[in-house]
Amino acid sequence: MRYGADNVTTFVMLALVGWQIFARFRFEDTSNTPLVFYVFLFGFSQSFDDVFHFNVVLAGLCAAALLRFEFLGKKARSVVVALEMGLLGYFGLTLFRVLFS
Repeated sequence: MRYGADNVTTFVMLALVGWQIFARFRFEDTSNTPLVFYVFLFGFSQSFDDVFHFNVVLAGLCAAALLRFEFLGKKARSVVVALEMGLLGYFGLTLFRVLFS
């Protein structure tokens, strides 16, 4: 692994994914940090071609917005949280693959 701007940015995004997974279970859903995270992830995906598909990032943003603005009941919330955890796992694995390839 070389210490260029690409790798440092990818490492920071990987750390933010880990923080987001931790924060989803630790803090309240009324926080705006997931929305800010997805804005950063969108910017990252636009600056690095073919890392994430736009629809996958948009699905994560929609899941975070649904959880943030509390439109859901208990069962629907657990489904959306599981969807977001799956997406965050995908983002983490993809960033890990990009970082060490």
